[in-house]
Amino acid sequence: MSQHAERAQEPTTEEGGVLEPTGLEAVDGVLRSMETLEGRPVDEHVTVFESAHETLRAALANAGGPTAG
Repeated sequence: MSQHAERAQEPTTEEGGVLEPTGLEAVDGVLRSMETLEGRPVDEHVTVFESAHETLRAALANAGGPTAG
C-alpha cells in the first residue's frame, strides 16, 4: 500500500489534519470508527457511538491493571 493510501485511511481532525495514533489499539480503533460516520444516515450514528462508548469504557476499566514484565 502506498504512503498516500495509508494516510487516506488515518483519522483526521475537522481542520483536515491527520490525528496521531495514540498507541492504544482500542482508542485508535474508535477514532477510525468515527471516520465511518460521514455520509451515513444520522440514525446509524447511534450504533457507532454506543460501540465507541463501550470500547472506551472497557479500555479505561483495564487501564489501571497490572502490566506485563
